[in-house]
Formats: sequence, C-alpha cells, structure tokens
Amino acid sequence: MGIYDRDYTRDYNDHGPSFFSTDQVTKTLMAITIGVFIAQLFTFDPARGSSIVTDWLSLSATDVLKGQVWRLITFGFCHSTSQPFHILFNMLWLWWFGRMVESMYGEREFLMFYLAAIFASGLCAIGVDLAVDRTVYTIGASGAVMGIVILYALHYPRQPIHLLLLPPIELRWVAIFIVVTSFFPLLFLFAGSGGEGGVSHSAHFGGILFSYFYYRNAWRLAPMLNFFQGFKMSLPKRRHKAPLKIHDPDANDTTSDLDDEVDSLLAKIHEHGEGSLTDAERRTLEEASRRLRGK
Repeated sequence: MGIYDRDYTRDYNDHGPSFFSTDQVTKTLMAITIGVFIAQLFTFDPARGSSIVTDWLSLSATDVLKGQVWRLITFGFCHSTSQPFHILFNMLWLWWFGRMVESMYGEREFLMFYLAAIFASGLCAIGVDLAVDRTVYTIGASGAVMGIVILYALHYPRQPIHLLLLPPIELRWVAIFIVVTSFFPLLFLFAGSGGEGGVSHSAHFGGILFSYFYYRNAWRLAPMLNFFQGFKMSLPKRRHKAPLKIHDPDANDTTSDLDDEVDSLLAKIHEHGEGSLTDAERRTLEEASRRLRGK
C-alpha cells in the first residue's frame, strides 16, 4: 500500500482534511451538471412544457424497464428548469462538501462514490415508484449530494458548520435533520396519506442508505476502474518499439528518500496532530503533493 493510500493521510483529526486536498473531480461534476442544465434551457419547448434533453436523461421506472438503463445515472445531472434553486442548492452543497470528501478519498474513489450514489438513489426512487404503483419522472443530484454530506458527517460528526445566518451547528445534527426529512415523507407515502410534494425523498433516502453502508463496510470502488483499465489493456494492440530510456539511479534514490521522509511525517501527524509539523516539514509535504499530482 502506498503512503498516499493510508487512512491516516486523510483522516487524522476531527477538523477535516487539509493536506493533499484536491477538487478537480468536484469541479468537473459541477461543470457537467451546469452544462446539462444550460442544454435543458436551450432545448426547452414551451408548447410541450419540456426539454428533449430532460426527456432523454430523466428517470422513470417505466423507461428503465424498457431497457433505458442509462437513466439511472443521467438523471443525476438534470435539474428543474422552472425551479433554479434546485440546481443552486445542489451545486452549493456539492462544492462545500464534495471538495472535502474528494480530498479524503482521492479523485478516482470520489468519482466512483458519486456515480454509485446517483445509481443507488435512482434504484431507490424507481423501487418506491413500483411499490406504490405510480409513474413519475425523477431528476436531480440531490441523492448523491445528500450521500456526500452524510459520508462527511460520519467521519466528522462534531465538526461545526455555518448555515446561512444561523449560529454554528455540529454536522451530526444536520445529518439527523436530513435523514428525518427524507424518511418520514416516505412513511406518509406508503401510508397513503400524501405524496412527496414534488421532492424525490426516495432518491434522497437511497443516497443516504448507500453512504451509510459505504462507510460502515469500508467499501472501495476505485478498483473497479482498475478492472476496466486491465480489460482495456488486455485487448490486442499493435506492438510498437519501445523508446530507449536512460536509467538515472540518482533520481530513483531521491524519490525513495522523499517517500521515506513523507512516510515519517504522515505518521507524526497521525500521532501528534498537524500542529506538530515545522515549516520545513510542511514544505516537504507540499513538494510531495506536487510530485504526486504531476505523475
């Protein structure tokens, strides 16, 4: 196991991650979602009251049962064009919490978690629709975003956060509020005493459940990408003559020495906290981070 994959490089105190932080996947997901939203706006047909983009990407149990399984992922990148706060709040929460979860788990794992959370929330949504015998169309990243918030809260339940003009509140109370407001509307729905009020609480709850089991069972999804990469590499390829490489033992020794030094610094953080580092040690970690991203 490499030093950058060890648990204590990501989760060593109760105040959230700070070293090796990255937000590239978070930014990319936001850019794709906003791009899809713009496409929805430009293809909106007032006569039909819908957009061809929404028609082909939104989720319904009927369409999935017809074989249109892509909707279990694509619906998470669509949002209501008549309610701009739908995408606004989802993107704000994704920006606030997505970057922190991405810095904890790494880009590949965070990407797989996000897509899997969308998939799980979609399965839950169509499962509820089939159970209550209704046909509705579901759109939005809320299920995956709720999953991200819950996952971060499971790691740092006592971390205080600021919500608008409210005083600081511990993240665990925010998580409890999300769970309660997602679960009880489903109870009322199954009891026949009301719908979901235009909000897919079933998708929210699916994302929450997935996040809980992901954390509890310490699932890791990035190896799935390695599997597909391995499958691609196993396909027959034209053989090319490999270019000659000059062996530089000094460069290998330098990299090895840096790895050893970073290893000891991360262990120091794990045992004594981030505040125990000197300025020189912080610069060493930053240099290692730059080299890692440059690979």
